[in-house]
Amino acid sequence: MSLPPHRLLLLTIILLGVCLFVLDLYLPLGVGNGVLYGGLVVLSLSLPGRNTPLIAASICSILH
Repeated sequence: MSLPPHRLLLLTIILLGVCLFVLDLYLPLGVGNGVLYGGLVVLSLSLPGRNTPLIAASICSILH
């Protein structure tokens, strides 16, 4: 069973988000880690939904 490319990308974004959140908890970088979450928003631009980058940015803002 193969996942469609957009589902695989969404799963990758979610896994990277969780990893970055854990990294953010353990490293005392303060604002520096907020820049890492920007990569997830950029990745979400390649998903077909128009609201996906907004949702990703909102979730990353809450996590940071």
